[in-house]
Amino acid sequence: MSGSCESAELSECVVDNLHVTASSSTYDNVNSVGCQTAPRSVTLSAGSGASVIQHFELAFQLEKDSLRFQMFTIIACASAYLYSLASCCMFFSSLYPVYPVSETLGNNATETYQRNSAVDALLMSSHVFAIDVSSAVFVLTGFFSAYIFANVPHNDRFELCKMFALYVLIDVWLVCGLTLIAGSLFHLLRHSFQAHDVALTVIEGVLSLRTLELQQGTEWWHSMNPSAWPVLCFFWATILTPLTLAGNERLRQCHAGAEVIVPWINACGPILIISLFALVHDNSNIFYINASHVGYRVLEFNLGICIYSSMISWPASFWKVATITSILAPYVLVCFFMLWWAEIGQPVSLNTSTCIRMYNFSPCIKMHHGFLMRGCFLGTTLLCRVVTSSEDAMRKVAACFTPSHAHALTASMVTVLLTWPICYILHVILEVNFGLQLVRDNTALLMLCVPNVTFAIALIWDSSWKPKIFLFVEAFVNSLFPISTT
Repeated sequence: MSGSCESAELSECVVDNLHVTASSSTYDNVNSVGCQTAPRSVTLSAGSGASVIQHFELAFQLEKDSLRFQMFTIIACASAYLYSLASCCMFFSSLYPVYPVSETLGNNATETYQRNSAVDALLMSSHVFAIDVSSAVFVLTGFFSAYIFANVPHNDRFELCKMFALYVLIDVWLVCGLTLIAGSLFHLLRHSFQAHDVALTVIEGVLSLRTLELQQGTEWWHSMNPSAWPVLCFFWATILTPLTLAGNERLRQCHAGAEVIVPWINACGPILIISLFALVHDNSNIFYINASHVGYRVLEFNLGICIYSSMISWPASFWKVATITSILAPYVLVCFFMLWWAEIGQPVSLNTSTCIRMYNFSPCIKMHHGFLMRGCFLGTTLLCRVVTSSEDAMRKVAACFTPSHAHALTASMVTVLLTWPICYILHVILEVNFGLQLVRDNTALLMLCVPNVTFAIALIWDSSWKPKIFLFVEAFVNSLFPISTT
């Protein structure tokens, strides 16, 4: 396979005939093995007689494009599962929850602070892993979101955004209600309940926006579902993708020759500046605010869009750089694995001062782990590996995974949203029925069980009740905002 052929395929062949379809469940238009005979295209004039939409699918003209997207799906799902595992480690650690300052004066509260957990040895490694992998995934999702939106006709982008928004908002709003109930019970039992945390959780759930995590102190507002921020940031970043693509197109028209350089400066410049300021001012909230803030994560997302724009504008140069980066990918992964492994067994203790960390209950991390740009480098490396992989290699990997692309992705997003509430529910049930000591003695087992249980619940929810709710909400939205399809 020559570089020139690959460049042509990447820059030209993928630009046509990409469309989105909504696959059906068990009704008229599906045969015995679940194949579609009348899919609904995003093109509004194409209809379907199916009675229930299970999930929307992405259909590509070229098989290699489909394999690339499936490779991205595998990486995204694996990252979501590992992120869920890291979140469980943080939940069952000895540092969560952080009690109000007034509670630390009593002997019971002091004793609670000194409690040990079997997962504390993995806490620092999990924290660093979540920081790096989240940045990498946002770069990947930015590239493939641009990859999809750029190949969908302009008239159909609204339909795609509407379907995506409804799918995510349904999950966010339901999980928000579940978090308020389960989280309130948990914190009441822990004597760490704060009314302003409830208010912030409601605001974030309704708006699907994480922006008000500004200070690390216990007296400040903190979300009761802290690990849900990747989905909230991904939601707005994806919705804004058509505008970003339009901005890049405008730059290409107004500044010939700078259409790639300027977006790269816009994306990489703020990321680098924020990382350096966070490292220099390690006793400030710069890193804490940006780590889960939609504004910063959109920058990482736009970095993926810049990579896509480079692929389209400079295919020959892109292919050379991507090939070299792909060759280095195994070594880069080994280096990151060694960085994460080196943090296993690091002692952790409660630190209420301001430092570099992702959550107010997380342990303070070393300065080099707070360099957010390194996660972007990991994401760029993985992206180049996927883009430059041969068709045979991707087919062998994809053969091990049978779920559909969109179904696996939506279930992964639900898993990320639902992990913390499931931890609440499981902890409360076990504590009320068997006592707190039983929970503490089995934290390592619970950390492994919760992600698997959560992903199973997400798959069931995404293929059973959610389609019906989606159809109801979609019909309601269409009745409020009727759009002509002619």
